[in-house]
Amino acid sequence: MNTDLEIQWQQIETNMKNVAIYILEYEERKKFNKEWFNEECRQLLEQKNKAYQAYLARPVRVKRAECEERRKWAHTIWKKKKRDRMSINSCYRRGI
Repeated sequence: MNTDLEIQWQQIETNMKNVAIYILEYEERKKFNKEWFNEECRQLLEQKNKAYQAYLARPVRVKRAECEERRKWAHTIWKKKKRDRMSINSCYRRGI
């Protein structure tokens, strides 16, 4: 009986998704190529996450400030890398 209910639910879910796709003309998102995300970016992400976990473990102002500082620094570096990668791609497409 439990499996019948699960099968029915899956059919309802599938039908609802298909109708939504048909009505909204949904298209799959293109996968973003993250060529710019290298080892430096991974380390920044790891540092940012460690600072955030330390803040969650004991939320004091100093740890919050450190967490925000690491987040801002990581996002600054990531934006720069994305921008650099986009400029390389646009030059390649234009044949420069």
